[in-house]
Amino acid sequence: MIVGRERLGGRDMSFLGKLLVGLQLFLSVVFLIFAGAVFSTQKNWKAAKETADSNYTKLDADKKQVEEAFAAHKTRADIDLKNEQQRAANAEGQVKLLKDQVDAADKELVAAKTERDEQRELAKVSVEEARQRREEALLQRGINNDLQKLLNEKNERLQASEDVNFNLKVAEKSLLDKHAKVLAELALYLKIIAANGLSTDPQSVAGLQTPPPAVSPKVTSFRSTVRKPRIGPRSFSEISSWSM
Repeated sequence: MIVGRERLGGRDMSFLGKLLVGLQLFLSVVFLIFAGAVFSTQKNWKAAKETADSNYTKLDADKKQVEEAFAAHKTRADIDLKNEQQRAANAEGQVKLLKDQVDAADKELVAAKTERDEQRELAKVSVEEARQRREEALLQRGINNDLQKLLNEKNERLQASEDVNFNLKVAEKSLLDKHAKVLAELALYLKIIAANGLSTDPQSVAGLQTPPPAVSPKVTSFRSTVRKPRIGPRSFSEISSWSM
């Protein structure tokens, strides 16, 4: 026991002392590293501060430029917004006008369709009426053709009757001329008889020889050549032969 105590109080260091010395050495190294780290950090922070100040100054200048650009852009944006709002208002007015025009066009289209349907119905009725009128016209044309044929036949008969009447008038005129000539000759004969002192009393000449019977012209037959023109003067008839 005494030997152990002497060792503790002697030159030999105890385990606790060794531990404390090791701890002190470790802490010295740690503080040395910490001091180096603090110095390095301080130096880095100073450089970082200077860099940050420089960046701040630059960023502040950039900020002012950005703010100025933003203000100018905002001014232009406000002007553009007002212009766009005005354009939107004009566009809304045009849209409303176009909508009204479309509505009016739709109404006109409906009216046009209605009128087209009515015109189709009228066209159908007109076509049917035209067909009926055509049939009536064809029927009337047939009747007119028949009537025209009858009229032509009657005109031909009338023309033939007029030609015969004209021929009879020519024959009558010839007979009257012959009769006038005979009367003139009779008057001449009476003058000759009176100039020779002969009597014209039938009783005084009863015993005389009966003279030949008086000749009076008489038409027994005649041949007529008749031309029958449709339009023109009357045709003439020629007396071809006379019998006395």
